[in-house]
Amino acid sequence: MDVMSDEHKQIINNNRAQLVDNFNFETTITHLQQHDVLTQTDIEDVAVTQPTHRQNRKFIELLLKRPDVCFIKFIIACHESGQEHIAALLDKTQDPPPPPTTSTTTSTTSEQQGSTIIGPRHLLNKF
Repeated sequence: MDVMSDEHKQIINNNRAQLVDNFNFETTITHLQQHDVLTQTDIEDVAVTQPTHRQNRKFIELLLKRPDVCFIKFIIACHESGQEHIAALLDKTQDPPPPPTTSTTTSTTSEQQGSTIIGPRHLLNKF
């Protein structure tokens, strides 16, 4: 079985505190299962763990034992479940966001939103 690269493990560990405090496992369960990051048994084991920070710690430990492709799939699942803040912590391939403009408008077009959600999928091509 493949193992996660040291680089990806380091990214997770460097952001562990923010992941434990800010990740929402409940909103990402379906996406994690759909992308074969977790099995149904894994999901049940994590879901029964309380409180939330312990649940997130348990999930991180499971993720670190998964193959490298699961790191990328986790980032995709975060995008798909609206947790871009978590994806941004982990996805070092994305360009930094552009500096704020002087315009007071902050709307995002659907085209921009779509590119955010599918942005990291190109990373799967190397697996």
